[in-house]
Amino acid sequence: MKYIQEWIIRLNFHELDILKEPLSKIGKYWEGDTTINLEEIKVNLWKWVDLNGGPGISQNKEMIAVRMTLCLCYDDLLTFEELDQLGFFEDLLSVAGVSQEEIQKYLLK
Repeated sequence: MKYIQEWIIRLNFHELDILKEPLSKIGKYWEGDTTINLEEIKVNLWKWVDLNGGPGISQNKEMIAVRMTLCLCYDDLLTFEELDQLGFFEDLLSVAGVSQEEIQKYLLK
């Protein structure tokens, strides 16, 4: 999860108005705050995706950022491992304009 959070910050997606509140809550959730409803955040972000073009590949910065943030909304280890194995997050990085060289550099950390 830290890997994804670092990329969201590195790409300045945390500064997007659409993500300020969700990212704050998600951060608190992963720090152990049991009052945060991760499922509700996930549902709201998916609603935003559906209302703004759907789940297809998009070059839109906000869409990429929201879909990256959704990766943080899955606390099921199996789901996260599935996302990782599919390379879903790295595909989003590529669409955001991050070079494969840079992606690999941070993957190896």
